[in-house]
Amino acid sequence: MLLFLSLGINAVFCNVLLKPVVGRMRPYDLLEYEIFVQRLSDSSFPSGHTSAAFAAATGLYFMNKKWGIGAYIFAVCMGFSRLYLGVHFPTDVLAGAFLGWLAGKLAIFIYKKMHFVKKKSSVLK
Repeated sequence: MLLFLSLGINAVFCNVLLKPVVGRMRPYDLLEYEIFVQRLSDSSFPSGHTSAAFAAATGLYFMNKKWGIGAYIFAVCMGFSRLYLGVHFPTDVLAGAFLGWLAGKLAIFIYKKMHFVKKKSSVLK
């Protein structure tokens, strides 16, 4: 539940709100070089892959610290891969990491509130 919430919040903020509003060109379009992967049609800022990886890692870390550390390592590698492939600028990746972390924290806050309401209502019965 928490991971779906983290990824859902992240998708709304990253892909629905920020990418269309900012509309930043990708490095390969701006600098006119060839890349190894298929060209993407959406905007560059922020990195959606990186933000999703950090959103999931933040949720996992809340649930299980050991798995969360592994997920954060994966998220950092994901961000680096986006730079290596030439599909993002460094600021895209940094913003994606922060946005994902923030989405994860917001999801944790909501999850805790929902969990508290469930506990409270079961006590009242």
